[in-house]
Amino acid sequence: MNSKIIIGPLKALLKSRKFMVAAASLLAYILTQHIPVLHGQQDILAGILVMLAGLVIGGITLEDAAKSMAAAPKTWQDDVRDIVVELVDQALSETKVPDQPA
Repeated sequence: MNSKIIIGPLKALLKSRKFMVAAASLLAYILTQHIPVLHGQQDILAGILVMLAGLVIGGITLEDAAKSMAAAPKTWQDDVRDIVVELVDQALSETKVPDQPA
């Protein structure tokens, strides 16, 4: 069996910032379950950990989206403008102008 099929995705997963945040919050949750002083606040801490992890992962996602949009050569507005110009040119070329009487 080819080990690159398994190793490649695992390597990419371990490089992922979103995965690392999720793994760290899972580890923090497991640790809070085993601290006897925190037994009354475990639900509150779990909610806080999930909220913080979600906010950080959402921020990372927004950052990645902004980088990919900045790297894009054209914007969607340019695409829409090109389509409208093409449609207008096509409509004008197909429209017959009646002869003007002299």
